[in-house]
Amino acid sequence: MNKIISSCLLLLIFFSIGYWISQIAAPTSIPAFHKQNYSVDIEVPMALKYIFDSKFKTDEIVEDIELKGLIQASNKKESVAVISINKKPVEYYRVNETIRAGMKISIIGTDHVVIDENGITKQIVITNIDELVDK
Repeated sequence: MNKIISSCLLLLIFFSIGYWISQIAAPTSIPAFHKQNYSVDIEVPMALKYIFDSKFKTDEIVEDIELKGLIQASNKKESVAVISINKKPVEYYRVNETIRAGMKISIIGTDHVVIDENGITKQIVITNIDELVDK
């Protein structure tokens, strides 16, 4: 009888050791989906921009645009322009982002941005370049 009990306990120990080894050595779970790293440039209709774009405002007349700063990136499309409109707090824009109705950033240069306003382009130079150079 003691031999049967000791054999059962020995088997129980072996099975528990085997179970824990299989848990430790098991591969990690693979996610059901994989993130795709590609971007698609789709031209969004103006009506959808009006409904969903938080920066899209038609009720405000743009009288004064100041370029307060630039953040250059190695990829030109990732560069950011820091712009103040009508003396309000600054907002950050990338190339092809809409500033206001019919107005978007075309080019971000080293000291200027080019804005396309309903087909008419205008260049805005950084306003406080002397302050930035002194600091």
